[in-house]
Formats: sequence, C-alpha cells, structure tokens
Amino acid sequence: MGLLKTLLLCVFISFATAKNWSECLDTQTTGTIHNITVKNCEPTASICNLEKNTNASLTVTFSSSEEQTKAVANVHGVIAGVSVPFPVPNPDACQYSGSGIECPINATQSYTYTHLVPVKSVYPNLQLLVNWKLEGSDGIIFCFMLNVQIVD
Repeated sequence: MGLLKTLLLCVFISFATAKNWSECLDTQTTGTIHNITVKNCEPTASICNLEKNTNASLTVTFSSSEEQTKAVANVHGVIAGVSVPFPVPNPDACQYSGSGIECPINATQSYTYTHLVPVKSVYPNLQLLVNWKLEGSDGIIFCFMLNVQIVD
C-alpha cells in the first residue's frame, strides 16, 4: 500500500474511532500496543495539541511476542504526505532511564514506555501525523501514528 493511502487510512481510522492514534497498518510488528496516552490530551480527542515551550509526555503500554535486547525510537513527522525524520532526545529506551524500560524486553510481559519530547518555540504552528516506531533487536516492536497540532 502506498504511503499516502496508508496515511489517509490512518487519519480516517483515527477520526472514525474517536481517538488520536492508530497502529501502523503497513508495518509488521512483534508487539501489541495496549494503550497510548499523551499528557494533557484527552484519549477521545481526535487530535492532540502540543504547546510550544513544553515537553510532550508520551506513554505507551505494550507487550512483545519476542524477547528484544534493544529498543530504539525512530520518529518521523508526516506533513502534507511527506515523511520527515524527527530526531528525538534519548532514542535508546534501554539506555534512557526515563523510558521505564529495562532490557532485555521479555516476551509476553507488559511494559510502560515513556518519552519526553521537547516542543520548541521555533516549530511552526501546524497539524501533522507523528509516526513513532520502537525498533527492537528482532524487528519493530510497535508502530503508531499520532494526530497532533503544534500550538502557541
């Protein structure tokens, strides 16, 4: 499936199910997402407002069907159908003490992954999709699309 079709389908599903995130449909994962929360964003909101000059706090509860010895965040912003790499601080969840994860990640155990992402004042006010993958030693652990809007 093409990137644009996948993105449009993710947006449609997110709005239709009245939540601000959806799992990536075109990505094979070893894990299951149980819940995603973004601080100061209602779970039923179709879009999360991220205020400039703050840290967006993202929490993902998940489990993996396979043991993973690494877990590294790979994040992109999708703007007008174009995927742009977005380097996040502390991408290695195994090394970042604030992530809540200790590696190895054991199969079938539930984990709560937390990441703080600075929303800088230089970012333009815009709406975009955030494509977030947590990549493990044996494949992608989870992948989701999050509808966000950067605001003053």
